[in-house]
Amino acid sequence: MDSILYKTLTGLNPDFLIIDMLWFSLYHFIDELKCRKIFICHNVMEKFFFVNLPGGKLKIKPAQYDLLLSVEPFTCSIPMKPVNPILLRNRDEIYSRDDALQKLGLDGKREVCLYAFNNHPGDFDRYKKKYSYLESVYRMVYTTNYQGGLFPVVDYFNVFDFIVCGAGYNMFWEVIYFRKEAAFENFPLKFSSTEHRIDNCRDFVFDENGGDQLVDIIMGL
Repeated sequence: MDSILYKTLTGLNPDFLIIDMLWFSLYHFIDELKCRKIFICHNVMEKFFFVNLPGGKLKIKPAQYDLLLSVEPFTCSIPMKPVNPILLRNRDEIYSRDDALQKLGLDGKREVCLYAFNNHPGDFDRYKKKYSYLESVYRMVYTTNYQGGLFPVVDYFNVFDFIVCGAGYNMFWEVIYFRKEAAFENFPLKFSSTEHRIDNCRDFVFDENGGDQLVDIIMGL
């Protein structure tokens, strides 16, 4: 194998390999890797599990993995064990309200609204006018990673009384986990649906970070 990915993985010789979505990048040599392999996947359409190539169709092979996990509620033809969404922070790992206010340069005299879009270039400006009326109600905090914004913005969640954001995986599940009132915007994706997430997952309740569940699963293998 001449690929950089193959040489890197065989050189590292890991005990565990977590494949986040991109099953096709290891398709031709994953069986040669002697480590435990865990595939994790968020809500995707069925077409994600197939790749049409000039020489034929590639299809994911669940048997190539020791474990397949879905990291948000959804159903598909591939059998997966569900775990909770994976988050960057637990509730006790972010700034206190006072610390976050200080870091953001806010006095806390008004309720605070976060307006955050990191999905596609241009989304930040596309929806800004729609929500401009909130400036009369809240002290606004605007951020986008395309312009060097707050990262990770979840660190400041104890400050925010209302959030406006896209329904991408990270922002959506951080809002749900931290039980924030929010307005979500749908945006098109090739292999998954933010509309499905908004329509079907807003009432999903969980307290344990899927990242912590994943650690427990790995330790038990």
